[in-house]
Amino acid sequence: AFFSSADFWWYDTNGQMLKTAYGSVGIALAAATIMLLATSRSLLLTLFSTTTVAYVLSSVTASLVSLGWTLGFLESICFAILIGISCDFVLHFAHAYTTMEGDVHREERTKFAILHMGPSILAAGFTTIASAAVMNFTVITFFQKFGLILLIAVIQATIGAFIVFNTLVICFGPKNPSKMYDALKEKCSSGNRDPSPTNKDGDSSDTNSEEAKHIDTNTKTHASHSY
Repeated sequence: AFFSSADFWWYDTNGQMLKTAYGSVGIALAAATIMLLATSRSLLLTLFSTTTVAYVLSSVTASLVSLGWTLGFLESICFAILIGISCDFVLHFAHAYTTMEGDVHREERTKFAILHMGPSILAAGFTTIASAAVMNFTVITFFQKFGLILLIAVIQATIGAFIVFNTLVICFGPKNPSKMYDALKEKCSSGNRDPSPTNKDGDSSDTNSEEAKHIDTNTKTHASHSY
């Protein structure tokens, strides 16, 4: 009787939504990791950024559970949207950290990132929080839940970007984030060079020197006969 009841079908639907939520988190983290690794060219910054995004997701989920939320259709949709918001601020800070070229101390890089990217992130966070606060006063349930999730997500994303990520990079950040990538690129490019032009130049120089010696010998012989 249980397999033919509505409770069984709801149990299966709830399980699928849970799998979808986990899959969304995995896809978002993997995509953010690949994109950050391609842009920053630093494994350490990629690790710090992924850790910060995981903090934002876990803190928002814990906040919603503490408010008594359970996973449903609306929560699943809002949770999928939440993942994209969690990656935004920290990726901007990571990109700003790698802007300075050469070996620069981690404190200078962190200060540069905060001064040049911090105001923009604060402005974006303020406008998003303002719009989310307005959505909390709507009548439609989806807008209310989405506004609350957006509000908590932006607050946690701002805390994660300014506190968690910047604390990690100012304590353990690399002085030259792309040093390993540049060394590997230079090694690969030097290994692919064709040594034949060097050999050809060497052969031609040897031939020219032999011809010069031969001409010099003929000149001396001719001079001795004339004498």
